[in-house]
Amino acid sequence: MKNLIILSLFFIFVISSYSQTKNTGWELDGLKGKVKEKTKIVYNVEYKFGEPVKGEIKEKEYLIYDNEGKKIESECDSKECSFYSKYFLKYNEYNLIEVFSYEKDKSLKEKTIYKYNDKNIQIERDTYNSKGILIKKSIPKYDNNWNVIERATYELNDSLSEKIIFKYDDKNNLFESVYYNAGGFLKSAHINKYDIKNNEIESSSYKADGSLDYKITYKYDDNRNVIEETWYKTSEILNSENKQIQKYDDKNNIIEKLLYNTNGTLRNKTIYKYDTLGNILAEETYITNIKFEKTVDELTEITEYQYSYYE
Repeated sequence: MKNLIILSLFFIFVISSYSQTKNTGWELDGLKGKVKEKTKIVYNVEYKFGEPVKGEIKEKEYLIYDNEGKKIESECDSKECSFYSKYFLKYNEYNLIEVFSYEKDKSLKEKTIYKYNDKNIQIERDTYNSKGILIKKSIPKYDNNWNVIERATYELNDSLSEKIIFKYDDKNNLFESVYYNAGGFLKSAHINKYDIKNNEIESSSYKADGSLDYKITYKYDDNRNVIEETWYKTSEILNSENKQIQKYDDKNNIIEKLLYNTNGTLRNKTIYKYDTLGNILAEETYITNIKFEKTVDELTEITEYQYSYYE
């Protein structure tokens, strides 16, 4: 269920990002070249006679872009957490204006319409169910720099369901997000801190009673790549799986990700491979175990990527 919620929120966030940026879908998704289609397949790994082989497909993702880099179709099917999503995205000359969400049986699930002012700034987001009934309305407010300072969400009966208040520093970095429920009571708050280069170095989440829920700290290299992430809980003690080290090549592509236990021992690692354009081709994830009195890295998951390009 946790993975299902994370995947659902991730896809909602990604689609929302497309309505609020002038970057292409290629740029948002970190793609190089004029990608037409991208396929991602995640396999479990099985061992036969002591050798790893690709097993059952656990997740498949399929993306399509137009020749200007706009994402026009997105589909993800995850067997591991029984999650499925399929989106069709429609644009006018400047902005994302409609998103159609479908169930696995190809029936319409939801339709979202984005509205903009004469400066192409989003002013409303309306979501309708499969019967065409308005079920959610989201209205943002902006400051003089067009930063979103408030977002109110209304449900089926036109009543407020949530309000988020955002605050920014003098460099337009978001440093505070405060969430309220329909009654105006505090739900949670998120605080971000930045260094002099505007890199986010700390992100903290607080509960309604003001107590710390979790904190994440970040370290960067000279190229502003995140090289270390550390998660802390309320007790300020590291969780068992919450310290991560990332390594990069000379093109700023991540080539290795290492996840450590509390005692400093390696828990798992992921190795990345790229094509000549710099698009990721494969990921291999290993779990570190002790077997026959030796420390071994066992391959547990393989992810493969395929691309087609516009000429």
